[in-house]
Amino acid sequence: DGLHPSSKGARVRFSGDKAPIVYNEDDGLPDAPIFHLEQMADGTLYAGTERGAYRRVGERFELVSATLPADGVPSLVRDAGGDLWVGTINHGLLRLGADGTLDALSSQKGLPNNRVAALFVDREGSLWAGTNAGLLRLRDAPFTTFNTEQGLSDDYVRALVQGRDGSVWIGTSRGLNRWQDGAVTAVFDSADGLPGDS
Repeated sequence: DGLHPSSKGARVRFSGDKAPIVYNEDDGLPDAPIFHLEQMADGTLYAGTERGAYRRVGERFELVSATLPADGVPSLVRDAGGDLWVGTINHGLLRLGADGTLDALSSQKGLPNNRVAALFVDREGSLWAGTNAGLLRLRDAPFTTFNTEQGLSDDYVRALVQGRDGSVWIGTSRGLNRWQDGAVTAVFDSADGLPGDS
């Protein structure tokens, strides 16, 4: 099975050798590009779209919450406590609590930038947020930020994933970085065999 975001306001699922299934506005999604898909541990599929965050309920999609802004959502993740973290294009990082409360972290409150392109929760329960101006690690206050001054190849962080050894791989606009033991320890770019730096 494969899940594929689309720039045409539809999501396509391929299941083996069956014909693709297309979900669009007739199924509850907005007529807008889909930036991110995330299947949670309970099996629920979430879609980050140009017009907000949606989740699949039965065979249809519905808004995750009316309290979330109708902003672009390039990233989202659920933490161990059940809170949904939503990275937006203009409104920073939002946390929708399991009880329905909404909290916001913006550049005015310490977020490197209000455009949050990547999110993930590591094995220790820390939330990592990749923005257009660097990387943020939320564990306990005060939180930690990383940018080119700390060794990132670029401040625009596009992708995050944890390695088997606990290190964090960071994809930026100018290459691939590795965070380990509190510091950026390696930078890989086109000189190391990547097809391009972004």
